[in-house]
Amino acid sequence: MNKYYERALKETNATTAEQMREVAKYCIIDALSYQRLMVKRNVINEYREVTSIAFISLFNTHYFAIGMKVRNLLSASVWQEGILTSTISCEQTETEKYPEAYIFPPVKGLENRRPVTGLNFALLYPSLIMTYNFSPDKIILSREHAETLKKSEHGNQAKMKSFYLKVLEELLIRRNALKRRLAPLNDRKEELEKEISLAEAKSEDITDGLKSEYSSVCFNDACLDTKQLALKVYMNTFYDEVGNSRSPFFLQALAGGVTSADFLYLVCLEECFQECDEAYDSGNGILKEEYWSRMVNISIKEIERLHDEVKVFLRNDNGTSYLKMDVLRETIKDISRTDHNEIIKTTVWKPDKDNKKPGERFEYVMVENNLSERVRDKIEYPEVAR
Repeated sequence: MNKYYERALKETNATTAEQMREVAKYCIIDALSYQRLMVKRNVINEYREVTSIAFISLFNTHYFAIGMKVRNLLSASVWQEGILTSTISCEQTETEKYPEAYIFPPVKGLENRRPVTGLNFALLYPSLIMTYNFSPDKIILSREHAETLKKSEHGNQAKMKSFYLKVLEELLIRRNALKRRLAPLNDRKEELEKEISLAEAKSEDITDGLKSEYSSVCFNDACLDTKQLALKVYMNTFYDEVGNSRSPFFLQALAGGVTSADFLYLVCLEECFQECDEAYDSGNGILKEEYWSRMVNISIKEIERLHDEVKVFLRNDNGTSYLKMDVLRETIKDISRTDHNEIIKTTVWKPDKDNKKPGERFEYVMVENNLSERVRDKIEYPEVAR
């Protein structure tokens, strides 16, 4: 394309004119593709949701980093308390290090013996900030001050809430309200998808009314989901701002306090699968599909029990309901309902299209069946997928 443009600058004829039309077509397609992606991903709705909260324009939401949106909302919040803050970046930043969150090294490889699941904190860092009242205006930097407050038994009074906690609490209430509205839409969407699949299986015509309702439900579902995800990202960004040394709200001790409270629970339910192992008997008993189906059901039951136990423990430990656990349900799948031919494929690769010799055969994993018609857009090689 650049060569076409350079050639057109030097001379003008029928060939260069045709080439410039091709350049113009490419530019139009490129510009429209960006707009289509914005529409498909509901980016404008996401921006509008943040704009309505952070007291900023749609232009600023699009062109400026999200840290500015956090500072703007915090400044508006403390202004209601009679405190005036500056959003100008600090020129003199703290250089001392604070302990970061500990990341366990991953165990690499493909786990194919058991269903894998776990418990993970929902909105971990915002939840930690709310649970322990982390904020520059409430932080206690000396042990003597902490002992004094402990003796006075000041308690978790509403008036003692920090401005970080108040802002995040309001955002959490907003997000939970959206998720409550989203739940019935998801249920209805699944029902309609089953009706459509059943009609297609029977080779029946899908009525216009069914198509219209499904389209409407999908649209409303996507809009609400985008809004709640925008709030989720926005809430998680408060932790980023806590660790931003150029932020007027940065405090080194505060940033270190948040990161030092990071945890992740991964569980292995090995002892719960003994009955399944005996029934399977290394392939001599029940079918493998039934074996895996039983293990998945056990995993779901046990992980939900553990989820409830951890929830009660956290409530008793810190006296709040901010720290909650999520079950990683998407990692559990009943493989008895999986068509392995849709996942594992074998193809022929030829490094040179003019090479007449047979190519090398290899396996690849389909990671998204409906992403594109092009194979290269939806494959991962086994060593990558692991």
